[in-house]
Formats: sequence, structure tokens, C-alpha cells
Amino acid sequence: MGCKSADPADAPASPLAMTPGVAHNFMVQQLGNNSLHVIDVRTTREFNDGHIEGARHIDWFTQSQELLALNKTDTYIVYCHSGNRSQKAAAFMRENGFKRVINMTGGIQAWRATMPSLTPSPQDNVMN
Repeated sequence: MGCKSADPADAPASPLAMTPGVAHNFMVQQLGNNSLHVIDVRTTREFNDGHIEGARHIDWFTQSQELLALNKTDTYIVYCHSGNRSQKAAAFMRENGFKRVINMTGGIQAWRATMPSLTPSPQDNVMN
């Protein structure tokens, strides 16, 4: 008769989180790796105002179901403006079977405060 508690091992793990500097360095290390993808979950207007070079745009508010069509075995760095939407999108992906999902904390706002450009480059090698 009591409540049966859920086994924590059955719950999907939380997405990893990386600062923009660490995410940048990871992107640079993975240049040429076709299984690493950068996903921008901001609105179309936000995306068009500037995005990380090579990022794929999937608006969290209107296209979130499109995330489910992505390859679940690839690695994804997800970002938004400040980190809230991307955290939700990354958690949604983990809950739906994606194993390697990274939320870029602070979003594009923190990237711009850290990085000199929107193009990942070995010349901008930083750790923060």
C-alpha cells in the first residue's frame, strides 16, 4: 500500500552544461567532426540578428518537435539568448533519448561577452 518511489537510474540524466569559452574550445577541437552540431533555439528574428557560425536554427517556441527528428547518437551544443530556453530544449532532448546534449550556459549573450566573434576559431582559444 505505500508509494513506490521511482528508481533514479530510470530518470534521464540532466544535460551537461558548458560556459561559452569551454563550448567554443570544444567546437574548435571537434572541427571536421560531422556528429557535432550546434543548435540555436532562439526565434527567427534573434537568429537573424547574429548566430554562431554553422549553427542550425530550431525555434524552441514554434519548432521544438523538430528536435526529435535529429540523430540521437550525435552530440549537440544547444544555446539561446541567455540559457533558459536552451536548458529546457536540452532537457527535452535528454528526456527523449538523446545521450550527448550540452547546454551552453549564458547563451549568445555570454558568448558575445566572452568571444571576439561568432565564428569558432583556434585563435580565440579561451577557458572560462
